[in-house]
Amino acid sequence: MSLSVQITGFDDFAKDVRAAGLNAEPLVEAALQNSATKIQSSVRDRAPHRTGSLQRSVLATVSSDQATVRVEERYGIFVEEGTQPHIITPVNKKALFWSGAFSPVKSVMHPGTKAQPFFTPGVDASRPYIVDTFTKVMERLVTVMAGHA
Repeated sequence: MSLSVQITGFDDFAKDVRAAGLNAEPLVEAALQNSATKIQSSVRDRAPHRTGSLQRSVLATVSSDQATVRVEERYGIFVEEGTQPHIITPVNKKALFWSGAFSPVKSVMHPGTKAQPFFTPGVDASRPYIVDTFTKVMERLVTVMAGHA
């Protein structure tokens, strides 16, 4: 599970900024890094934390024009979206057995799990911060380009 944000049209804007004698890349990269860190923190705060593994698996990476926040634990999607009732059968053995079971069984019915959304709410909660961050970057660049800095 991951979210990637890529700035479209940035290359054209960057050319205009460079033509004005400025370099927008450091500002944009800092805004992407801050935004990715904000999303990562927000998602981690909302992740169920029985062992902390799911929280620790929320990672962010940033390149010059793209930020990605992802959940490395493969069960993260099942926590986020829940699961339907399903039958569990053995994969490598002929039967299932666990401590406390009366005897081995060929299958068991799993009742499913309730969704515990953490990724989407974390991203949604970060939106105002991200919009504000990039608005300030754009305002700063336009102001400097207009010669008012």
